[in-house]
Amino acid sequence: MKPLKTLLLTAPFWVIGNIALAGQDLGIKGIFDMNIHLQGSDELVTFYKSDGSDSTLTAGQGISFRGGAQIPVYSPINLEASAGWKQHSVSASNGDATFTRFSAEVLALYLQPTESGAEHQIGAGLLYHTAPKFKCDIEGVCSGSVSFDAATGFALQYRFALASMPNQGGRMTIGARYESIQYGTSGRSDLDGSNFSLNIGFSQ
Repeated sequence: MKPLKTLLLTAPFWVIGNIALAGQDLGIKGIFDMNIHLQGSDELVTFYKSDGSDSTLTAGQGISFRGGAQIPVYSPINLEASAGWKQHSVSASNGDATFTRFSAEVLALYLQPTESGAEHQIGAGLLYHTAPKFKCDIEGVCSGSVSFDAATGFALQYRFALASMPNQGGRMTIGARYESIQYGTSGRSDLDGSNFSLNIGFSQ
């Protein structure tokens, strides 16, 4: 498992670093996106407010940002490597709770151009979350933090890249993805962080 973790952690930074060296000569494209992760995973904490409403922090929900690159492998297949950060937080007048982690992933993408110049991108691959940490400081509910082991999972992704605009140097992307991942401590993986997400981004 250690070689796999090393690959997932180093590949995104290797690819990103090579953008500056290879540029467009090798067809390498920079990518950046923001994902909104929807509910569908295990709960970490739920607390109730004075107005009767409640807030729940889950292991899969939240918002994440990723940056990386796509490099052509064999047409129409590209390799996408990226690194990012993800957080979900809830707050109230008596405190707040957060769940954060850093991510690295490597996906294989199938690219299908359209006649209008847009592009369908369908991908699957591995993701690796490191330093997952749950921190809670809500009076009468919880106080302290829990650090989980690094976790490996997989992702399925669909992205639609709009046609490039003249003189813009890039194009907007929209898409959806599914992530399957389990968090745990001391070798146990008993917290489900799987989720669906919607994303918007930019690619060269």
